[in-house]
Amino acid sequence: MTTIKDPSLAIDDSGRAISFFDFPEDVQLCILSFLTPSEVASFACTSKGFVSLCKSDCKLWFNMCDRRWGSKTQIRKWGNGKITYRNFYLTLSDWENLIGFWRQGGVAISLPSGCG
Repeated sequence: MTTIKDPSLAIDDSGRAISFFDFPEDVQLCILSFLTPSEVASFACTSKGFVSLCKSDCKLWFNMCDRRWGSKTQIRKWGNGKITYRNFYLTLSDWENLIGFWRQGGVAISLPSGCG
């Protein structure tokens, strides 16, 4: 009889399940970058160790911004470090449909004097 293993479980060479704690931090951050902010908040509640990982602005929240909008805009240039990547993520989530809008508007023209 053949047994079917659950593909969602990570199994090491000895056949033991691998905990999320066992993955390197960069792998954890990559996985977490696919979550929504509410899912990140829920995940942070699962362990004290994950709270600091989920609060990491320049690690997790930058990765989340870069994954979602990195191909559309230059994430590092926004806000000149004056806005957290978490707030940046939440702001871009609200205004996502306007990213790149100004690039599609064409060339600006001068108005004749007396107009505008």
